Amino acid sequence: MVHSGNYSFTESELHKIKEAGIPVSFDFSDDSTEEYYEKTAPYVTYAFCSFDGTDEEAEEHLKKLTSMGPELAMASRGAKGCILYDGEKFFAQEAAPLEKVKDTLGAGDSLIASFLTGFIGRTKAGMDKETAIRESLKEAAAFAAGICGMEGAFGYGKKYE
Repeated sequence: MVHSGNYSFTESELHKIKEAGIPVSFDFSDDSTEEYYEKTAPYVTYAFCSFDGTDEEAEEHLKKLTSMGPELAMASRGAKGCILYDGEKFFAQEAAPLEKVKDTLGAGDSLIASFLTGFIGRTKAGMDKETAIRESLKEAAAFAAGICGMEGAFGYGKKYE
C-alpha cells in the first residue's frame, strides 16, 4: 500500500500506482476543493478526511467521495468520533473515552494508520468486511485517544544545541 495526502505532491503518480495494482490510501486536507477531489479520488482505494459538519453532511460527503472511486471513505470528527462508508453502508465509531487530553496533534494520522493496519490484516486473514471494519474502527479510536493523552508537539518543544 502507498499512503499519501494533499501536500505529498504525489498526485501525478497516483494513476501509475493504481495501475500497478497497489492500493492507495489518501488523506485529503481540510482545504481540498471539489476539483481536487475529482482529479485525485479516482486513483484512491481508501480515502480519509476530517469533517466538521453534521452527521448527515458527513454521510453525503462520504457518498460523494466513494462515487468518485474509493472503496472506503472515512471522515474523522475529533471528539465526535468518525464515520466510514464502504459504498453500501455507514459505520459510526464514537471517540474512545479519555481522562485528559494533552495534545491532539497526530490523532487523525494515528486513527488512519491503526484502522488500515487492522482492516487489511483482518481481511487478509479471511474476516468478513463488515466485522473487519467494525473491529478496526474500534481499535483505531482507542489508539487515537491514546495519542491524545501523550505530550506531543504543541508547547512541549525541546531545544537542541
